[in-house]
Amino acid sequence: MKNAILNVIFVIILGAAFSQVINQAVAADSATELNSFAPPSGFSPGWALRSKKLHFVKDGLFNYIDGAAELFMEFGFNDLDVCEYGKGNDTLTLETYSMESPESALGFYLMKCGKDLQLQGKESDEDSLRYQMPIIQGSYFVLINNSRGEKRLLPAMKALAGEVRKSLPEGKALQAFEILPKESLVKDSELMFRGPCALQQIFIFGRGDVLKQQARIFGYAGDYRGPDGTSYTRLIIPYSDQKAAADAFNNLVASLDSEMTVLSRNEKGFTFSDFEKKFGIARLEGDRLDIKVHLAKPPEL
Repeated sequence: MKNAILNVIFVIILGAAFSQVINQAVAADSATELNSFAPPSGFSPGWALRSKKLHFVKDGLFNYIDGAAELFMEFGFNDLDVCEYGKGNDTLTLETYSMESPESALGFYLMKCGKDLQLQGKESDEDSLRYQMPIIQGSYFVLINNSRGEKRLLPAMKALAGEVRKSLPEGKALQAFEILPKESLVKDSELMFRGPCALQQIFIFGRGDVLKQQARIFGYAGDYRGPDGTSYTRLIIPYSDQKAAADAFNNLVASLDSEMTVLSRNEKGFTFSDFEKKFGIARLEGDRLDIKVHLAKPPEL
């Protein structure tokens, strides 16, 4: 499922209108001055580039989007190019996010889109796509925004998406989730995280970077079905070596939220109950942490 990701459904509210950020970005007259893959005018009859391309570096991202900027940064944001196209009174905005790696682009998409969106390169859900049409290819995450959500603009959005895909570098096939055991894994439930912003959307262990990922180390999560029909979430975080994993394990123990109770512990793991009266287990296994949360019954250590 995750090996070839092109078109996806993604709805997110951006914090600032295009016209409000013109003075907060670096403007350029040509795409050669930027890392932009924006098509010229004429990608569809009557549509023309209406503005200079705007360029946002890391510190400037907070001036353009509100709420998702921290997550972008955590996954590895490089820069953003923005431009606006128009035809009469209609407007489309193209945003090209350059990320550190294909894993960074995929991780951000999965975290923001949730677990039940279609990732098969299909544009079948037009009711969602009419607001934003995303493209993921290689290390690039692209959004085509139709702020009014008018369905009649979908052909133009698809035409623009097609031209963008042609200009983006080809992406490699990812094997990002091979670390997760396949048995009993719920289809399309996989997520990636690289720090507390993303992790807290899966489970809150405590405050700060409890797993010591430092916005560098990817963790992988997925939902599983137990033999009794109950579900739980499994997280696996691979570190550079056993010492780094042990440091992260000790920090996790020391940083647990006060509403969580450690039930049992040894040098290689511990079990706990959480604020939802469910249970979990964390194990140190060589150079990785293996954690299960949302368990219905207390696990054995």
